[in-house]
Amino acid sequence: MKRIRSAAAAIVAAAGLLAMPAAQAHELSLNECSEGSDFIRNAALARDEGMPERQFIAQFQADVQALQRLPAELRWFVQDKDDERFLLSAVLEVFRKPKPATVHQAQFAMACVRLIEEAPGAGLRT
Repeated sequence: MKRIRSAAAAIVAAAGLLAMPAAQAHELSLNECSEGSDFIRNAALARDEGMPERQFIAQFQADVQALQRLPAELRWFVQDKDDERFLLSAVLEVFRKPKPATVHQAQFAMACVRLIEEAPGAGLRT
């Protein structure tokens, strides 16, 4: 139960990511990749503790809506629709293609770093 609460807290924190409208594409940082991978690990831990996909996604979306009222500087990671799709697709994979939490975390981190490397003006930033 404590893991579910921890994962739910992570959802609240990560949901702030989805709220920021972007005038241009948001370039991810290594820190954001690390934080996002922690969120994905926590999603897998919540799944392992019995949280259904539907409940996780519903809470995630509710948190996003609530946090859209926060100033952009208080939100992290998902600052545009591309970031949102990236994180949500990883969450869906956690539930639809279950693997150990650390595997999901590592796969997300690697995919995130690849996005940084492939971005225009690809300079890794922390």
